Amino acid sequence: MAYDKDYRSALEKAMYWCAREERSAAETRRKLIQLGLNSSDLEKAMEELMVGNYINEERFARAYAQGHVRIKGWGPMKVRAGLFARGVEGTMISRVLAEVEDADWNEALRRTLEQAARKGYLKKDYASQGKLFRFAAGRGFDAEIIRSHLDEQGLE
Repeated sequence: MAYDKDYRSALEKAMYWCAREERSAAETRRKLIQLGLNSSDLEKAMEELMVGNYINEERFARAYAQGHVRIKGWGPMKVRAGLFARGVEGTMISRVLAEVEDADWNEALRRTLEQAARKGYLKKDYASQGKLFRFAAGRGFDAEIIRSHLDEQGLE
C-alpha cells in the first residue's frame, strides 16, 4: 500500500512539474528517478505522462526552439545543441529547426548585432569586427550568415 502511494505521489509531482513548463522526455525521466521511482515504475509513469499529454517531445522541441530564437536571440547551432542536450533526437531537431522561419533567424541575428552595438563592437577596426563576429557566433549563428549581415550593414 505504501509502495503504491509513493508511486502515485511521484507521478502527481511529475504531472505538476510538466504542467508548469514544457519538458522533454529525458528531463522528465531524470526527475522521476530523482523522485525515487524504480525502473518498472519509471516506465509506467512515463507512459501515463505521455498518454495524459503531459509530455510531448515535438511540442517541447517547438516551444524550446521558438522561445530561444525569439526571446534569447539564439541561432540555429545553439538551439540544436540545447535540444540535443535535453535528449531530443536528431530527426526531431532537424524538423523543428526547419519550421523556424528565416525571418525569425534574421531578426534574432539583427537583435544580436544590436546588442553588440550597445557593447561598442560596431567600429570598423579589425579587433572590433572580430569581437562582433565571435559575439554572434557564440549565439549560434553560422559564419556565412554573420558575414552576409555584416556586409548588408556595411561593417565588413
